[in-house]
Amino acid sequence: MHVGVIGAGKVGLSIARALQSKDIPTWVQSRRDPLPSPPFIPSVIVLAVSDVEYAERAQALADWMGDDLAGVLVVHCSGRLPVDVLHACAQRGARTAAIHPFQTFASVDAQLVEGIGWGVECLDVDALRCYEFVELFHGAPHRLPIGDLDAKLRYHAAAVAASNLLYASLSLARATAEVADLSAADFLMPIVRQTVANASKAIEHGLPFGITGPLIRGDVEALRLQLHALPPELRPRYALLHLALLDAVASTLAEETVRSIRDVLTITP
Repeated sequence: MHVGVIGAGKVGLSIARALQSKDIPTWVQSRRDPLPSPPFIPSVIVLAVSDVEYAERAQALADWMGDDLAGVLVVHCSGRLPVDVLHACAQRGARTAAIHPFQTFASVDAQLVEGIGWGVECLDVDALRCYEFVELFHGAPHRLPIGDLDAKLRYHAAAVAASNLLYASLSLARATAEVADLSAADFLMPIVRQTVANASKAIEHGLPFGITGPLIRGDVEALRLQLHALPPELRPRYALLHLALLDAVASTLAEETVRSIRDVLTITP
């Protein structure tokens, strides 16, 4: 397999470096430093750019390589966009698909794409080639129904919830530690690590999360006291995050307790 990567951001470079570490011939083209011509015609071209750029970059790729795209598998890495954004490449005879790494990329790191899940949206005729690409990284392909935008958005929402939404809680924890005059390194890091370890074990074995604290105990008064002890600017986040947690565990609490907690956490302007 020979691969071309278009896009020199965190995702594109992580994929390229992982491929190069496996001695797979790979070239990278960035927008700022376009190649005059491809060093070789690859069997797979990966577009890894921002969502708003895909259609434009697909057209640029089609114009750049022309009929040499015939038979090449061109994939994009967006978790939410349909395969159709690669229409310009398909018109030049390319096979097109979406292959999205289910990962968060805060930096360029080849290890980030190893052993993870990949969402694959493609025609049946292209599935084997897509799976072979994912298997280069010892990944687990998850087939997404082609053209079903809602299914893809649900898939991507799971990634957002697993990564980005954690930062809402962690940013509140850090801000609260600051007003409590706590060392984040000494106090937050051990509990964050243990919570992630507990959650990972629960997910791996299909077990309930080991949630602790006043909400799961139904301690309405403790929640009320904590809420009002916080600076006013932190109270809405505390309340909203607890309401989200309440939705997740409401079936384990008495209905009256759930109502009381909602009353405490509902902040009116």
